[in-house]
Parts: sequence; C-alpha cells; structure tokens
Amino acid sequence: MLFRSIPGKLAVHERTGKTARWFTLPQSSYDEFSAARPIRVQGGYSRSITTIEEEIGPWRVVDGTLWFGKTFYDGEGMNGVGGFGSFDTGSRQFIIHSPAEIRDSSVSAMLAETDCIWLGLAHRGEWATSGNGMIQVSYSGEALSRIGLSETVGGISRVEGGLLMATSFGAALFDGQRVRRFFVDQTESGRLRVVEADPGTDAEAQ
Repeated sequence: MLFRSIPGKLAVHERTGKTARWFTLPQSSYDEFSAARPIRVQGGYSRSITTIEEEIGPWRVVDGTLWFGKTFYDGEGMNGVGGFGSFDTGSRQFIIHSPAEIRDSSVSAMLAETDCIWLGLAHRGEWATSGNGMIQVSYSGEALSRIGLSETVGGISRVEGGLLMATSFGAALFDGQRVRRFFVDQTESGRLRVVEADPGTDAEAQ
C-alpha cells in the first residue's frame, strides 16, 4: 500500500492481483470542526457556509506504516482541522491525531524519526501561505515541543544532530536551543555566497 494521486488529491492505493482499492482521507464533520476551532466559528464559519475539505499532505513510510500530515485551505468558506496520522493496513482505517497545538494549521513538511515526528505548520489563507512554526509530536499524538518560526517550512532533514529546514526565507538550522538562518547573497562582483542572517532574529524552542 502507498499513497497515489487520484484526481486532485492523494489516497491510499491497495492492489491485490488485478484488484485495486482506494481509501480516501475521512473528513472532519462540522461538529468536530466547531469543537476543535471555536474561534474560527466565532469569526463567521457557520454550518451553512462552511465546506470541510481536508487532504493528505507530506507523508513518510515508517517501519511499513504510512504516516502523513493533513492540509487544508483556510478561507472563503473552506476549512478543516489540522492533524497528522497513519493508515492501519490491518483494519484498513485512518488513525488521526489532532493535538490542540496543530488544529489551526496545515502540515507543510514532515520528518519522521525513531521516537518522534517533526511537523512544519502553515496557514493556507486567501492571500498567502504563512508559517505557524514547527512542532515535535510523539507517534501516539502528544505534542512534545514547539519551535517558533514565521517562515513556511517546506522540508526538514536531520544533519549532524541538528534539524535543517528549507523555509520560505532560506535555510534554517535548529541546534536544539535556537534557530540560525542562512540565505544566498550576491557580492558586488557577482559572486554568490551563503550568509547567516542577523542572530537577533533567531527563534527559540518553546
């Protein structure tokens, strides 16, 4: 089993011999949405005008299990509940975790490690996509720690004990205490070089 694209979205594809089955991501109900995101409801997202449309975002296979982050457009009547989860191949069911820290966000990037998952969070709004930081979660669904970032994280890798992130600003390196940012600059002679941003703008773990 693996995620494959069907028109407009990703779904779990199972093939046995000549038989193929598709399993699409179950959608949050409006009642689940209103309970998880009451401030959004207070802002005008009533039952009559709200369309829940959640999709599978970044995904990874960990020890034979498909793990993924949810993503959704948050604006113009469209909405969803942020979360991450897995697909149980035995029961053929999706298992979704939505800790309070990520309910307002889409998952823009994912790194699965031995004992935890790192998720880049973002708000996909009407005018632009903005970063909501990065969070560390357990496989059982518990939020462990958070890194405050204003940039959108598009990729996460483990590098020499640190976390290297590709962001909308440039490269960012988290050493366990603080975030260092780097970008490509051009000298007067036209030579390109990697420069570290002002450390006074560094984010810290929370």
